[in-house]
Amino acid sequence: MSKTYTFFAIIIFIFVISVPLYVFVTGIIGGFYYFNSLFPSIYGTLIITFISLIIAYPLGFLTAIYLKFYLKDGTYKIIINLSLKILSRTPTVIFTIVGHYIFSQYFGYSVISTVLTVFTIMYPQISSKILDIFDSLSDEDIKKSYSLGSSTYFLIVNMVFPKTIYKIFSVFFQSFAKVIGFVIPVLVTMNLNDYSDLNNDYFSTIATNIYFLLNKNSYYEVFFLTSVILVFVFIFNVISLKLNNKQ
Repeated sequence: MSKTYTFFAIIIFIFVISVPLYVFVTGIIGGFYYFNSLFPSIYGTLIITFISLIIAYPLGFLTAIYLKFYLKDGTYKIIINLSLKILSRTPTVIFTIVGHYIFSQYFGYSVISTVLTVFTIMYPQISSKILDIFDSLSDEDIKKSYSLGSSTYFLIVNMVFPKTIYKIFSVFFQSFAKVIGFVIPVLVTMNLNDYSDLNNDYFSTIATNIYFLLNKNSYYEVFFLTSVILVFVFIFNVISLKLNNKQ
C-alpha cells in the first residue's frame, strides 16, 4: 500500500510543479497560446481511445463469455485460449505494422485506421483479462448451479454478473488508461511526420505531441504534457482500482 501512495504522490508532485514551471519559462502569453493549441490533442486522445474501446470492450466481453460458458472443452478451446494469451502479450509495434499494411491501405492514413489498429491491440487483452475474472469463480458453485437445472443464461445473469460486474468494468478503465499513452500506432497509421502535422490534424494525441516536442528539445512543454497524461492515467487507474476492490 505504501508503494501505491508513493507512486500517486510522485504523479501529483510532477503535475503541481510542472504548471508554474511551464508558465514561468514560456511566459503567460505563450502559455495561453499553448493551452489553446493543446485542446485538439486532448480531444483526439479521448475520442480515439473511447471509440477504440467501445468496439473492443463489448467484443472482448462476449468472447470471454463464449469461451468460458458456451464453448465445450477440447482442442479448439485450448487453441483459442492460447492464441488470446499470446496476442495479449504481443508487442504493440507488431499490431502497428499490421495496421499500416492493412488498415492504412484500405482506409488511408486516417483516424479510422488508428482506431482499428488500437482495437486489434486491445481486443485480445480485454478478452484475456475478463476471461481470467471468470476463471477465478468457483467451479464448484458453477457445477452446483448446473446440477440444479439452471441454464447457462440464468447462471451468467444471476451468479456470474453479480460476483464479477465491478471487476469487469474495472478492465474498461484500466484499458482506457493504457491506450491514452499509445504513440507508435497513431504516428504510423495517421502518417504524422512532424510537429506541423499535429496542428493540422484534429485527431492528434497528447502522446504524439510529446514525441515531436522531444525532437524539438522543448523539454518544458514535454514535462507539462507528460503531467497531463499522468493525470489521465491516475484518474482511470484509481477508478479501476476502486471498482476492482469493490467485490
